[in-house]
Amino acid sequence: ILSGDTRQHPAVEASDAMRSLEAFSRVRIAEIKQIRRQDPRLGQTAEERAEIVAYRLAVEEASAGQAESALARLATAGFVHDTGGGDVVAPVAAEYDRLQAEGLRVLAVSQTRETVRRLNEAITARLLARGEVREPRPLETFLPRDIHEAEKSLPDTYQPGTVLHMLRNYSALERGDLVAVDSAGADFLTVVAGSGLRRRVALTYCDRWEILSRHEITAGIGSMLQLRTNGLSRDGRKFCNGEHVTIRSFKKDGTIGVGDRDGADLFLWPDQRVLQLGYAVTSYGAQGKTADAVLLADAGVAAASHKKEWYVSISRARRKIAVYTPGITGLASRIAASGERMLGIELVPEVRHLVGVGLRSLIHESIDRVHRAIETVRPKFRP
Repeated sequence: ILSGDTRQHPAVEASDAMRSLEAFSRVRIAEIKQIRRQDPRLGQTAEERAEIVAYRLAVEEASAGQAESALARLATAGFVHDTGGGDVVAPVAAEYDRLQAEGLRVLAVSQTRETVRRLNEAITARLLARGEVREPRPLETFLPRDIHEAEKSLPDTYQPGTVLHMLRNYSALERGDLVAVDSAGADFLTVVAGSGLRRRVALTYCDRWEILSRHEITAGIGSMLQLRTNGLSRDGRKFCNGEHVTIRSFKKDGTIGVGDRDGADLFLWPDQRVLQLGYAVTSYGAQGKTADAVLLADAGVAAASHKKEWYVSISRARRKIAVYTPGITGLASRIAASGERMLGIELVPEVRHLVGVGLRSLIHESIDRVHRAIETVRPKFRP
């Protein structure tokens, strides 16, 4: 079974195989059309139930690619706040603090990592002032760098001190290890692990690591974190990329005790720091998330705004949505962009036709072979 939603953000490197199948094959598709996340029965008053209905209608329009209509509906319902060119971070942080104090699970979303970073800092400051976060301290953390796979194979990409995160075992280096680049040759890197272990790693195997950038965050007891890698905690529990956890304790040896969404405890090793504050995420990182309320901080960046981003950003909440933008007219023009990437078979109509016919023929031929094989084997098992 292949499952997914081609109306959301596409995969970064895995191409658009599902959209290709939808557009150019005769594979039968089952589609869930009823929106269940925005349920009016969740409203505690008649007014809130009416708001959820309006919200769900806007999500339906965004899902159908009618981004501007969805924005207009949200604006009419009073869910869009135009700052008149002013910054959106401060009002979003204030609203996040207010809603969380009411007991709601809140998610802030933006299109760019820079705005997300500023949101996380502003929200943390408010939670510290309210006493929601205690015993704050600086933490050195790491995040994956935006880099193409081809660049990873080039020695010029690496400088002394560049941090690598091992995604798979390689020689004496194990999955999850953080190592620092000491030097780069034409075909290999010399890296040093925290234990002092030195190893040469071939650039031809660069798919076994990712390149990280260093960051410093302020976090304390009660801080929410978003883990940015898969791994095993110190106590042997699995955690997943994108998972949200809450800090519960700091150990003297650098171990951090956290609790997951289900309340289970796990302990992160001192070098398991591929993470970030988790109050705000990019729209890409918001995929699959559900909260009671979503606050969208429009970064005002055309390159990061389109119909797919808009649909994902506004559809993550059950009950409440609020959009903060420096200008609603500019937002409307930005989210009108399709966000689609052209497939190779869409470049030339003639090629598209031939490939489409060939793909359909291949699928039908494969199905026929399976049926013939079944009919050949079936008599042997009949009583």
